Amino acid sequence: MDFEQLADSLYGLPPPEFTAAREAAAARSRAAGEAAVAERVHRLRRPTLAAWLANLLVREYPQEVGALLELASGLRRAQSQLDGAQLRELTARRRAVVSALTRQAAQAATRAGLAVGEGPLSDLEETLHAVLTDQAVADAFATGRLTSTRDPGSAGVGRSLSTPVPRAPARAPRTGADPRRAQAEQLSARTTEQAEAAEAAAGQAREQLERATQARQQVREQVEQLAERLDQLRADERRAAAAEREARTRVDATDREARQARGRARAAADRLRHLDQRAA
Repeated sequence: MDFEQLADSLYGLPPPEFTAAREAAAARSRAAGEAAVAERVHRLRRPTLAAWLANLLVREYPQEVGALLELASGLRRAQSQLDGAQLRELTARRRAVVSALTRQAAQAATRAGLAVGEGPLSDLEETLHAVLTDQAVADAFATGRLTSTRDPGSAGVGRSLSTPVPRAPARAPRTGADPRRAQAEQLSARTTEQAEAAEAAAGQAREQLERATQARQQVREQVEQLAERLDQLRADERRAAAAEREARTRVDATDREARQARGRARAAADRLRHLDQRAA
């Protein structure tokens, strides 16, 4: 199996199973004489729960993910063309699509045997919003190999997914336009700005949470490695104890044989002295 196949297989696993499966895959590649592949596999980063949920969506719901990516293209096109009507229509669809995909990800995680809480689901939702506004994020998401919702590259190189949604500049009211319509447009623009400012603040908070989560996961991986090492040392101790018992058994048997031999030697010496005395 080549590196691409191995990576796809690993990033389809729940995060608790990732590290052991990665090391086993690297060991198999090394045993097969593929040292370069083994090293690349060993360097793969364990995904966060939110990143795994995103990868799970790509695998479990390809049609829905395809619709999300098509919607992303439409949103970026409407933003570049400053098409306010189309942008409002697509924005309404965006909320519905992201909400539906988030629910489907939670259901898929439960089927995979790993229930997730509000934190990872909230991060996933933020990621899906970023997919809709950022081509680079959309491309990374489509690979199904995210390791972090703040760092989309499978090799650990990427951009933050908390980038605020770019907004189109407000159009100046047209001469002779309905004043009520102009006021409504201005109110809509202010509301959008406030919503985007709130989204940016939430993104920064989630980014801090993600960094803390990454740090905790790194410590957890170290604990797992230490636990594996402790298990290995305990196994070594059990083998050493078994060897000690076997050696002690041999020593005890040898001591018994030596005592028996000394007893036979003394008995022979006693018989010899008795014969000498009788002969004298």
